[in-house]
This record gives sequence, C-alpha cells and structure tokens, in this order.
Amino acid sequence: MKEPAKPPASVLNGTVSSPPSKSRRVDSVPVTTRKSAKTMSRAGTANGGATIYVKLANATCATGTGAGTQASPYCSLQDGVNAAASGDTIDVSGSSNASFTTPVTVTTSNISIVGVGTGVLMSMSSNLGASTLTLRGVTGVTVSNMGFVSPQFGIAVVGSSGVTLSGDYLDALSIDGASSGVSVTRSFLAAFDGEPYAQQSTIASGASGITFAGDVFAGTGIQATGVTGLDITGNTIQRGCNPGVDIEGTSTSVFLENDLIENGNDETATAGGGGSGANASWCIAVKTFSPSVIVAAGSTPGVTTDYNDFYTVGGYPAAPLPTVLYDWSGTSYPTLAQFQSAVPTQAAHDTFDTIGASLAFVMPGVQQYVNGPPIWGSPAIGSANPSAPGALSSDFNGVSPFNSRGAIQYVSPDPELALTLTARDTSGFTVFFDAQQNIKNVTLSETIWWGDGSTTAVPSFSGLSTTGGVWHTYSKLGTYTIKATVTDNAGDTVTNTLTIQTAGTEYVPYGPTRVLDTRNGTGTQGSTNPVAAGATLKLRLAAVGGIPANVSAVALNLTVAQPTAGGYITAYPSGGSRPTTSSVNFTAGQTVANMAVVPVGADGTIELYNGSGGTAALVADVSGYFITVNAQGYTAASPARLLDTRDGTGGYPYATVRAGTPARLQIAGVDGIPAGVTAVALNLTVAGPSAGGYVAAYPDGQDQPTVSNLNFTGGQTVANAAIVPVGADGSIDLAIAGGPARLIADVYGYFSPSGASAYVPAFPYRVFDSRQTPNGALLAGYTYLVAVAPEVTDFRSGVSAFTGAVINTTVTRPTAGGYLTVFPDTSDLGNQPLTVPPTSTLDFTPNATVADLALPALPQDGTADFYNGSGGSLQLIVDVSGYFIAG
Repeated sequence: MKEPAKPPASVLNGTVSSPPSKSRRVDSVPVTTRKSAKTMSRAGTANGGATIYVKLANATCATGTGAGTQASPYCSLQDGVNAAASGDTIDVSGSSNASFTTPVTVTTSNISIVGVGTGVLMSMSSNLGASTLTLRGVTGVTVSNMGFVSPQFGIAVVGSSGVTLSGDYLDALSIDGASSGVSVTRSFLAAFDGEPYAQQSTIASGASGITFAGDVFAGTGIQATGVTGLDITGNTIQRGCNPGVDIEGTSTSVFLENDLIENGNDETATAGGGGSGANASWCIAVKTFSPSVIVAAGSTPGVTTDYNDFYTVGGYPAAPLPTVLYDWSGTSYPTLAQFQSAVPTQAAHDTFDTIGASLAFVMPGVQQYVNGPPIWGSPAIGSANPSAPGALSSDFNGVSPFNSRGAIQYVSPDPELALTLTARDTSGFTVFFDAQQNIKNVTLSETIWWGDGSTTAVPSFSGLSTTGGVWHTYSKLGTYTIKATVTDNAGDTVTNTLTIQTAGTEYVPYGPTRVLDTRNGTGTQGSTNPVAAGATLKLRLAAVGGIPANVSAVALNLTVAQPTAGGYITAYPSGGSRPTTSSVNFTAGQTVANMAVVPVGADGTIELYNGSGGTAALVADVSGYFITVNAQGYTAASPARLLDTRDGTGGYPYATVRAGTPARLQIAGVDGIPAGVTAVALNLTVAGPSAGGYVAAYPDGQDQPTVSNLNFTGGQTVANAAIVPVGADGSIDLAIAGGPARLIADVYGYFSPSGASAYVPAFPYRVFDSRQTPNGALLAGYTYLVAVAPEVTDFRSGVSAFTGAVINTTVTRPTAGGYLTVFPDTSDLGNQPLTVPPTSTLDFTPNATVADLALPALPQDGTADFYNGSGGSLQLIVDVSGYFIAG
C-alpha cells in the first residue's frame, strides 16, 4: 500500500526572486526624451549680444510696428532682422496660419533667430514664388525652432557660410553653389503643397561642407549636384515619387549612412495637403516611382553608402511596389542583394526592412506625420554606425543614446527593459533559474553568470523568459550571486542579480559531545529542573562549543530519564509551530534514547517539547552537524549487517561485549564503504543483556566519551540509530557500560568526501499513520509501502533526485513482540520480488510504544518498505525531518 506524502514548503528552499526594480542599464546613457525640441525659451543670447523680440500676431502686421523690446515686440520678423546687429538674438513668438505676403531676407551675419514655445510657423502665399526665409551673403547665422512654408522653399541659403538650421520646420530647402558649411539637424522637411513629386531640398553645384543629420523628410528628399563634402547621416527619408537621395554631376566626399529610406503610403498622404504628399498609389498611377537612391556616374567614385535601411512596404496593398532601390552609375538594382553583389565596396551593411516604422506626428501644432519610430524587430534598431560622418549623439527628439538607423531612436513601449529573476532549488546542488523580461514578443540574448566562475549563454530567444528557464548544478554547496544580462537589438543592455543559497547541507562529525543534561545543568545555564509536563525547553546549538554559527541541522541522541508519566518528546527547529510528530516515546520511570536529526532554527536553537503528563529529565549528545560548505556528502546504502556478536559477524571474537572491552568495528572497506569515510549511519541493537546499562559509540582511537547512544535494562532487546564519527583508521568503537550484552549493528549509509548527496532539512512532518488509514494495523509478516519523498522531480532526467530520507519510525499497540525493518522498495522497479533484508530497525514487546530513527536509501519513486517481523499486528507511524538529494 502506497500512501502519498504531503511535503511541507520547507522541504526545499522556497523560490527567491529579484524584482525588475533592481534591473540596471549597462554602458548606456539614461534615456531622456525631450518634451519637444520646439519648446525652447530664450532669455538671452549665445553670443552675449542683445535680444530683439518679435511677436507675430497676424499676416497684416504693419512694418515698423513695435519697438523690439519684450514689452513692445516687433510684429514683423523682417523688422527684427533689420534691427539686429552681429551677436544679437531675435526671439520670435506667436504664430499665424495665415499667409504672409512679404518674404524675409537676412543679410546680417552672426545672429540667431529662435522660435519659443512649440515653435513659430510662417507661411507664404502660394502666388509669390519666393522662399519664405532667405539667408543671403551671411555667415554664422543660426535658425532654430522656426517653421517656414512656401510653394518654393521654406529657406533659401544664398552665398552664405557657417549656417546652422536646428529643430526647424521647412517646406524643403535650397542651398546655392556659393554656400558652404551649412548644417541641418533635427529638422522636419516636407512637401507642404501635398504633391508627391514636389520639389526636393536642393544643393547646387559648387556648394561644400553640407550636413543633413537627424532630420525627418516627408514626401520629399535631397538632390545634390556637383557638391564637395555632403553628409546625409541618420535621417528618416519618407520620399514621395522622386528619389529619397539623388546625387548628380560630379560630387565628392559624399556619405550616405544610417538613414532609413522609406516609400510613402496612403496613410501619410491625405487629401487636402494634410499629409506628407507621399501617396504611393498616386505616384504609381501618375508617375512611376523613381529609385530610392540615385548616384550618377560622375559621382560614384566620391560617394560612400552604407548602414542604410530600406523600407518599401507601405499601406497600399493593392498598389505594386517600387522595383529599384539603387540606381548606381546608370544601372538599376531592383534588390539590395543585386546591388551588393554588383558593387561589393558599397552598402555592405545595408538592410532591407519588412517591418519598418510606425505612424507618428512629428511636428507639434502642425498636422504632419510620417512613418518615423521604428517598430520592434526592424533591422534599423540598434544597428547604426556610430562613427558615420556627421552622426549625432541624440536623435530628432533628443533621445540618447542614439544608435538606430533613421532620425528617431527606438524606445521600448515599456518604460525600460527590465528583468525579473527567480530561482528555486530542485536538488541539493541544483537550482532552476529564470529571467523574465517586461517586453513581449521580442528577440533577446542573455548571459548568466552563476557565481561559481561558470557562465551560460542563452541563444536568441523570443518571449518573456529564457525559453522556460535554465538549470545549473553547483559543484559545492554554498551561497552564490547569480547575475543575468539581457541585450536587445535596440542596444539596451540591462542586468540584475539574485543571491541564492543551495538547498543542500553536508555533514561534519563532532564529538560525540554532551550538550544538554537537565540533571546537572548542562545546556540549561545551571538549572537542574526537569522539563515540566506540556513545557518546551529551548536549547541553543549554534556557536556552542565547536558547532559553527551557520549550522543548519544537528545529529543528536536524545535520552529521557526519570519521567513521572508516559508520553513523548518532540524535537523541532525554533521559530515555527510545534509539529504533530514525536522523537522519543517513553513510559513512566523508563530511561530511553532515540537518535534525531533536528533542523536548527534561524535563532540558532531547537525546541524540545515534553508531551507527557509528568516531568522528565532530558539528555542530548551531539555526534555531528550539517552546514553548507566544506563538509561531507552522504551515500545511502542498502541495509546490511556489519556486526552481530551472537554469531561473529563483523569479526568481534566474543559472544558478549563487556564493560572495559569495547567492540572495535571496521567501517572503511566493508560492504562497499570507501576509505576516507568520516561517519557512518548505523542502527545499534542490544540483545539479551544480563543487566541494565548503555552503549557509547565513538571513533576508534579516542577515549570513551561520557555519552550514550542506546540505553537498556536487563533482559531487554532494544535498538537505536546512531551517526558515529569514524576514526582515522577507518573503524569505530562500541563500548558497554553495565551489561554485559550482545551487540548488533546494521548500516544505512555513510558520509565521505565522495558522497554525492546533500542533506536538505525539513520542518518535521508526518507522512504516514496507519491509525488514520482505511487498511489500519500492519499485519504480521506484511509490509506497508510508504511514499516517503515528496513529489519533487528532477525535470532534466524525469526521475526523483531524492536518494535518502531521515525518518523517525514509531511502532505502537503491537499485539506481539518482534521487530520492524525499514528498507528501500525496489519491487516496482523491473518487477523484482520483494526481498526483506536480514536487518532490523527497531525491536518491541507487546503493547509497547517504541520509536527509532532510520536513514534509508530511496529508489527512484521515493518509497520505502516497513516490514512487520512479529507474530502480531501493529500500528505504524512515520515522521520525516529531512532528505538526502543528489546533484
């Protein structure tokens, strides 16, 4: 009969986690998104000159109105320009959607024209045929946060140098051949007239030192002829029918890098001119799409194109797609692969994008929108060349770091890539670890540092976690800090750490040493009072004697002496509710001992509860303890008899063991126990003693200690478990006080440096009680099959990692005298017959209640057999206080 075990949460350490709030960005500047580049305010000038104030009220402002002060601003930009001297700043506010009738011309050098608030928009009437703003023959002029709309060009740069256009809204731009050193950054350039084949921003032959960086183009592009020195870097160019970039004549030192070049689509070109003028369906119907990039034969030696991303799929599924990405030296290349093959020195890092960018408004106060922000998965994300000529450190919106192609950096829809780390123990040495991200349906890569010098690289994975998690087995028990680092293709790298404690502990032989004796005040601060009925004695063990402060469990022999009433003792770790288990059972006046392996509470103590109606003296002898490092592992063995002085088993020459003549028992090298064994788990039995006394088990070569492992009365056959340190010669001594008596020793397992199993303490709990089962008492000659180990599986192998258990077995209400044998069940494994080993775990007389500890090996299904070797029935109780777990 197999009864299911109900494991408590403490069988293995609970899951530990590190929240996403502990994630840290690695090697990157914190993301800062500007509210808008169009929200600047000027209180003075960069050059230390005067500030001239202009407020545009309407299109019919009378020239000369206002004084140019903050209290009385000019209402005409031309008035402000005319009044400015070198070093002055013209502070422009207000805006008008009405058309201005007079264009503005700047002829004064070293001045700044700055729009405040969300920017200033000036629009020219459609019939004037002039640029809204012309910079003529000037040097060192800056125009920022301004908008200029015209049927021709928003701004015309004529015979000028050192011109900076930053954060502006332009209806295209013209630069004549006499101009040089013109920089256009983080600006919006569009075909405001709504015609998809409208003018490009043009650069005339002879111009030099021109830069377009971090700009957004809508329905338009750039055409340069015979230019010397042109950087087109990090722009989003959503072109119309004309090319995105057209390099004609003989141009030199031209760099086209990190750009996102897109076709327009129906979403970004609405009727009435409200869109960017990039209606693909219209272009195909009226005028065939030009190639995305054209470089004339005379310019190809002087042009470098690379790290660009081409997105040609738009919102027009019924329309055919353009067929040419590059027209190079008069030859069209419909695909990127064809161009890269034909011109291997160019476009080596270019990508063809099937994901693209999402629709977004890019001009506050103006209804213009493009496919600007990259969509997750786009190859544009995190793939820009940081060394490209003219590359900016922040994008169109001021976001840094800026490492995506196009003008707009990818920013996760989540506030920031973050990690949640969790880990749980799956065996004594193994943990199951998972890192969960807060970004869905993405591809990431991960590296895990386990804290023991080893790492695991998790290949690219998609989803929220590392493909279901990763197992790691430590070679040594202890505390480790796990670090996980995850990188996405947007260039974000975050890390988080989690400190874990392996579940297992290992054994250190100790003594044996007496740590408690209420009869003489040992362990009780001098008190010699017995433990009262229903009372609990708290016993400190951590940092006592040679026991370390980090002890997790102790192996001790508990002895009850002078009890005034029958009952039981429960040993358990402090800090929790008292379990419904027992460690020692006794009757009034009886002196009885039992071995216990007791977890130590967080405060370094254990509790001993007197579950009787009278007082009882308590004695505790420690033979070892469990810690997490530098100790010995356990090897569970099939029960075997190592000593029986009744028949000479074990080599002892006398039929009885007498006081003063200890029985020396060889452990190392016997029944597969290796050299180097440090402690052995035994069941000791006294048979037929002529008088009362006790047995002390200790390492050979050591003086007999004043401790006891087994107490007996004359004529009694009684057993008790013991974990006995092994001497340097590989043997132990079994000494009799009183008696004489015959001795029997059965082995359960041993501790050694080669032991592969670690001990995992459990808060004591009851796994079986025949008094509460339908089948009831265990009949003579029958076996109860009990699921001792909880349903915990090593998922890597599909079998249980539990190799042994620490169980206290109690027999009560036996109708006849006899013995109980506990052994691992193998009958279900390959249909082997049930074979009871010739050993015993405890001996009992009719109607007695007797308990004994056992450390049986466990088969793969975690079960143990309990055999009734008596002529009558009995009730069986099984309590668990810990497990041995491999790996």
